[in-house]
Amino acid sequence: REGRIDVRANHVFLEAGPTVVDAMAAAIQRVPGARATLREFLRERKDAIRPTRRRPKRRTHVRTRGAHHDLAAIFDELERVYFPDAMTGVSITWGPHPSSRRRRRRRSIQLGLYIPDDKLIRIHRALDQEWVPLFYIESVVFHEMLHHCMPPVRRGTQVVFHTPQFRALEKVFPYHQEAERWEKQHLDRLLAT
Repeated sequence: REGRIDVRANHVFLEAGPTVVDAMAAAIQRVPGARATLREFLRERKDAIRPTRRRPKRRTHVRTRGAHHDLAAIFDELERVYFPDAMTGVSITWGPHPSSRRRRRRRSIQLGLYIPDDKLIRIHRALDQEWVPLFYIESVVFHEMLHHCMPPVRRGTQVVFHTPQFRALEKVFPYHQEAERWEKQHLDRLLAT
């Protein structure tokens, strides 16, 4: 901000000497080796670091029956065929109804989401329309089920959700290419929903 970087740090850094503060600044600028100093500082004070407060799980009302599509039936069939015994405790629901407030036209849309803490798959209500084919909704649900089975991978500072292995397994779904083509042809219509 205006030539300044604001940093939020754990309270143990109040004890940090000039070497550690310099290492913090260097780490922000991605100077090689700077993080090693910080890791050592934190390792020495691990008992002073308070555990992260976990947010309480949201109570989500699970709604699987839509006006045109039943997510429970889709989920159950995909689980039976592709994920036997892998979806224990996972729920699926339609996302919330869109607000009645007037909004600008979307430029993007998240059609599916897997929330690991809640073991919940949420599917966008834009897909609950008569003109949206079943194979397309199945492909979105299949993708989110894969996220449950394949957690993200950390590579250095980056978190990778769609690894090459994930992309390869995604193609196991027999209508994968057809679903990609359908999405390209109908994305504008989904965005306008």
